[in-house]
Amino acid sequence: MKEMSSKKQRVSRRDFIRLGGLSAGAAVLAACGGGGDEEPDGEVEATEESSSEPEESSESAPTQEGNSIVWWFAWGNLEAAVEAIEQLDGFKEHIGDDTFEWASGTNNEQVLTALAGGEPPDGASNLQYPMFWSRGVLIPVDDRIAGSSIIDLDDMIPA
Repeated sequence: MKEMSSKKQRVSRRDFIRLGGLSAGAAVLAACGGGGDEEPDGEVEATEESSSEPEESSESAPTQEGNSIVWWFAWGNLEAAVEAIEQLDGFKEHIGDDTFEWASGTNNEQVLTALAGGEPPDGASNLQYPMFWSRGVLIPVDDRIAGSSIIDLDDMIPA
């Protein structure tokens, strides 16, 4: 039996994929919430002048018309996980005719600029959340989670 050191604790591959799935689920929930009457333009643009531009998915869009679900995340090392999630039958079924667009390597300033410009992503993750809480730009999702047939709180890792 392996003995775990109290100084270092590694994240297992399974936990990493679980976190990626939860993040993608949160993005889908955020996109399903509505919120505006404006048509999405389908483009994700970087607003920060930096050498590390956000990368967009190279996946092709569905052939039928649908909504565009846009998710930005700060971590630049989640691309492989997101691409793997996009290939899951359950994810494809849930997305249906909608397109899922994502950008990695985004930062707080990019999201705040998009919010100020009135065109924020549908969901974002791995950012400095207190900055957004203090500005009142986040919405509670408790009711959506409680009413979800997809999210089971028993599957969540306790905080």
